[in-house]
Amino acid sequence: MNVGRKRLGRAALVAGTALAAMAIPMTTAYAAPASPAIRSGGPLPGGSVMLTLGGAAVPKPGTFSVLDDVYCVGAARCFAVGFYEPAQGAELNEMLRWNGVKWRRSDLPNPSGTGKGAGNQLNGIRCPGRRLCWAVGFYTRGGAFLNQALRWNGRTWSEVSTPVPGGSVAGGINELFDVTCLSAASCWAVGEYGQFGEAGETLLNEILHWNGRKWSLVKIPDPGGTAPGDVNVLQGVRCSSATSCLAVGTYGTLSGTPTFLNQSLFWNGRKWSLVKTPDPAGTAAGALNQLFRMTCASPTSCWAVGNDGTSASPTHVLNQVLHWNGRMWSAVSVPQPDGTGSGASNTLFGTFCSSATNCWAVGEYGSTIAGSGADHNELLHWTGSRWSLVAAPNPAGTAPHDINELFAVRCSTRRDCWAVGYQQRSGGSGQNQALAWNGAKWTVR
Repeated sequence: MNVGRKRLGRAALVAGTALAAMAIPMTTAYAAPASPAIRSGGPLPGGSVMLTLGGAAVPKPGTFSVLDDVYCVGAARCFAVGFYEPAQGAELNEMLRWNGVKWRRSDLPNPSGTGKGAGNQLNGIRCPGRRLCWAVGFYTRGGAFLNQALRWNGRTWSEVSTPVPGGSVAGGINELFDVTCLSAASCWAVGEYGQFGEAGETLLNEILHWNGRKWSLVKIPDPGGTAPGDVNVLQGVRCSSATSCLAVGTYGTLSGTPTFLNQSLFWNGRKWSLVKTPDPAGTAAGALNQLFRMTCASPTSCWAVGNDGTSASPTHVLNQVLHWNGRMWSAVSVPQPDGTGSGASNTLFGTFCSSATNCWAVGEYGSTIAGSGADHNELLHWTGSRWSLVAAPNPAGTAPHDINELFAVRCSTRRDCWAVGYQQRSGGSGQNQALAWNGAKWTVR
């Protein structure tokens, strides 16, 4: 079955639960069986495959691999993170490093271990310096999902202790999805925490802060409530200054007719508070509004991307883009390459701005869930006046049930960008995907 790529679409959710079921119509996702170890992926395999597709090959370890995020500190220094499966039933952290010529795999700790049943996944990466990076995600141990934070010191990656507000015993949920840094002594990581229970799953917003010595849990609102079936998830965070940070995600309920609304929190240097956000799909029962990632070109120009639609039959999912002007969020019109009618599927997973007049948003359109369509890579470009669709290669092909999805994008210059994600030919295994922008076109690497 397809498993939700992001929490409530982007995030890792328990396959088979109502929440995972809701994630499926909201976005297309990995066409791999659910792993017993990790909640957002599928089984991965053994061996390492290198496939050249129109340039320097991106490594494709195992028989299943996914890149969730990418970050560059220069044209010849980029990192991409995700997970891969070297053997059936084991998922391991994945880190690729670009040196200006090729992508190479990096050695990483795997706090869940590397044997059968191990679950390790990285979702986000940021580098406040050339010799300092943070990668965040989660891992499994003893029936619990635990926060994961890895630190790069310029030579090696090491695991750093984090709080586990959802508990570390069976049923505990602690997952980090994104990270941002203002300096070596000030970083924020966001995600979710909660518990599995007989009455249902409860998910609460999670924000951790790094002060240069340790990660600590920060008190924040939970607009979706705290009862069984209530959902609060933060999936993106960015800061313009020490007194101006934004976090975005989703909140809602799984009780009755599942309903999800956009959420945004603002940090003013003292506390996080809820900020009003538009809900393009409305707020009635069955509405789906999700924000997955965000970027800021300045304190008065930030973008958040995701999707909106309905879980009612017939379903449809549309690209969603919100803009922050320093005071409020507003919805912005964007292309919908799969249309807006019944069964349409358009989703934006990642975004990045190098300036107020140069932004990218990446995702997918088309659906392999129902019918015989294909998922296509989606690339939108902002030039200061409007978002427009840009031609994107589809390395997995566009035949029925082929899947091409982009989850993150990053530029070191206006003419040097990377977009990463996942690809899978119909009937084949999933593999890392990386596209490169040279200022004129995107090509497969």
